[in-house]
Amino acid sequence: MCFFSKLSGLLIKSFVKTCIHTTVLKKTYRGVWGITLCSILILQFLPNSTLAQKYAFRYNRLNDRFDVISDARSLFCLFHVSSPHAPNTVFRKVFLNEDLKGIDSVEYEIPGDANLISSGTNEIYTFHLFQVKKDKNWNIQFIVTDKSGRLLFQYFKPNLDFSRWFGHEIKPKQLLLEFIPNKDTPEMMLLQIGKTNSLFPHKITALDLKTGNLLWVSEVAGLTNIQTNADRLVGTSSYYQHQSLQYLIHFVDKNTGKQTKTLSLEHPDHRREIAVVASEGSKLLIAGNEYVGQQTKNLNFFMALFDLDGNVIFDRVDTTNRMSKHRNKLMGHAFDNNGNVVLAGEGYKLDATRAIISTATSVMLAAALGSGTNVSARTGLDTRIDFVTFVTLSTSNGEVLSFKKFPVGPWYEFANYMSDGEHMLIGVSNKFLIYDPNKPDTPPSFFTALKSKEQLLLTPMGPMITSRENFSKVINLELLRSQ
Repeated sequence: MCFFSKLSGLLIKSFVKTCIHTTVLKKTYRGVWGITLCSILILQFLPNSTLAQKYAFRYNRLNDRFDVISDARSLFCLFHVSSPHAPNTVFRKVFLNEDLKGIDSVEYEIPGDANLISSGTNEIYTFHLFQVKKDKNWNIQFIVTDKSGRLLFQYFKPNLDFSRWFGHEIKPKQLLLEFIPNKDTPEMMLLQIGKTNSLFPHKITALDLKTGNLLWVSEVAGLTNIQTNADRLVGTSSYYQHQSLQYLIHFVDKNTGKQTKTLSLEHPDHRREIAVVASEGSKLLIAGNEYVGQQTKNLNFFMALFDLDGNVIFDRVDTTNRMSKHRNKLMGHAFDNNGNVVLAGEGYKLDATRAIISTATSVMLAAALGSGTNVSARTGLDTRIDFVTFVTLSTSNGEVLSFKKFPVGPWYEFANYMSDGEHMLIGVSNKFLIYDPNKPDTPPSFFTALKSKEQLLLTPMGPMITSRENFSKVINLELLRSQ
C-alpha cells in the first residue's frame, strides 16, 4: 500500500465552516465528531437520502456570521447571541453530538461591537477571530480555547498592525484573515492576510499562538494550495506567459518565513492545469491536466511527486489522448481507499446550436414587430457539457489506473463540486449527483435536490442542508440521512 493510503482522511479540513446570518439560539443547552465517527457517518452518503435531525437558530442581524467547526474530537457551532445594541458582544459555542443535538455550551463576551470573521483548529487548540469596534477604534480580537471550549488566551491587535504589513492603510471592511491548517506546530498560528476586491497578493504571517507576538511575515506572497509539515510550508503561485498559465512551487522555511527553493511546473511545449496539491509526511503530490502546445483538446493527465526539499521523485505524463474532440474542465479530486487520487472533470464543447436558433427567432420577431424595433440577438456560443470524467492515478508512480466517461445532460453550465476528501458531489442547478471513487465503474447517481434558499454543506456528521425562514427569522440546519 502506498504512502498516500491515509491521505484522504488528512485532507478533510480541520474545520468545516459557513457564513450564515444567525443570532439567537432557540434554547441554551448544558450538559463528537470522533475520528471513527467521521469515516463511518460520511460513508452513509447514499442516493435517496432524507432529512433527519434538525437544529434551529433565530437571527436578528443580517450580517452575522455563524461557524460550524470540527476537529478529531468534537463538532460545535459558534454564533452571536447578544442584543444588536448591547455595549458588549456575546458569542455562544454549542457542542453537538452525532444527532445534531446540543450537549454542552460556553459563552465568550467581547467588549464592543464584534463580528466573527474566521475560526480554526489544530491538534490542541481552537481559535477564533473577531473584528471589533470600540470607541470608534477597530481591532482584531483573538480568542484561543482548549477542546472543551475553556478560554485559554485572548489578545487584541489594532487594525493598523495589519495595514503596515501591506505598506498602506487598509480599511477594516477590506481586511481578509483566514487560518492556514498547521497541525505539526500547534504553538504557531499561521494566517493568510489579504484585501477584499483587490489584486494585491495575500501574505502569510506566523504568530505565537499564546501571546500573539509576530514571528515572521513571509517574503513570498500570493500562495495557494498551501501545505505544511513541521519544518516546511509549501504553496503554488501562477502567472501568464505567452497566453498560458504557468505554475511555480514555493518551499518556505516555517521557522523563518524565508523561501528556500522555487520550482517551475512548466513542461516544454506543454501546458498544465493543477487539480490537486496534497502532502503527507515528507512528500508533495501535484496532479492535473496537461495539454500539448496551445491546444485545449489534446489532453493528457500528469502527476508529479516531490520531497519537501524540492527534489523530484517522479514526473509522469499519460501518453493517451482521452478526450477526443472534447475539452476537459477539472472540477476537483478525492482519494480512493488505496490512497490513489481520482480527478473529476467535465467533457465539453463550444456549441452554436442554441445561438443560431435564438438569432433566427430574433430576426423573425424583429420582422414581425417592424424594422424600427430593437431586438437583441443571442450571438454567444454555449458551453455544452456532454459527459463527466473520472481518472484514477496511482500515487506510487503516476500511472493511469482507470479512466471513465459517463454521459450527462447535456448541461449548459459548469457544475459545482464538493468533496469531503473521499466522496464526490456534483451539483447542477439545484440537483446534486454523488460518485464513489472506490467504485469507478458505477456512474454517478442522484443524491438530493435543493429547494429555494437551501444550501448544501459537508460536515463530519454527514451532509447538511441549511435554510432560512424569513417570516420567523430562523435558520434551520438539517442532517441528510440515508433511508
